[in-house]
Amino acid sequence: MARKDESAEWSGVGNLPSVTDEATDTSQLGRDERPPWEFSYQLSDRYVMWTDSMRERFVLSFAAKTLHVPEAEIVVRINRLASMLPDLATKIPSMKADLLAEMCRDTDRIAERLLQLKMSLPTTNLSVMVTNRPSLALSDDLELIATRVEAMRRALPGIKVDLMLADFPALLDLPDIQAALDDVDRVFGQGGNRDVKEMIRGNPNLLLYTQRGDQLIPYDDPSDSCQDDD
Repeated sequence: MARKDESAEWSGVGNLPSVTDEATDTSQLGRDERPPWEFSYQLSDRYVMWTDSMRERFVLSFAAKTLHVPEAEIVVRINRLASMLPDLATKIPSMKADLLAEMCRDTDRIAERLLQLKMSLPTTNLSVMVTNRPSLALSDDLELIATRVEAMRRALPGIKVDLMLADFPALLDLPDIQAALDDVDRVFGQGGNRDVKEMIRGNPNLLLYTQRGDQLIPYDDPSDSCQDDD
């Protein structure tokens, strides 16, 4: 599936300081865009209307404090991440602050992991795939990932597995792709009257719907999500 690449450099909709700025000057914010922690009276989060600009400033400050580096250095690292993963740049305002901090901790290591992933998935869209599943860049067992990709290619001939996994990286959690296919056939295949592989081509999530018991996959685990809890 062809996708239009985003800009390779992240600037942020809130006009975060450039890498030459010495510090974030919150005094330049409009009266209605001041960060909630600068209000002089007690304020509950439920009454704060979080804008993208405010979120960006918060995650930037949190990452800098977590990693004990200046905010300008975090901007440099975010821009490097954006050059490697342009789709990730569009998620910065909604990304969990602790996840962004981890992504910024060691961008050289992330570059190495992306290279290893590209060797296993040469035709996938890594930017989309890692944006959908940031743990691929951080902690997933890449040797296990490579093994499961090969098993999936053997089990799904004629399907462009690399491209499918960019949009459905949760499929990498399937411990046994053939068993999952057999379950789809049993539940949805109508006694062999429907082509299971064609069903998977149209809806890869069917492979997840049939998981049960200790094989259930927490593919919407918030720890792997780029989305903030509202």
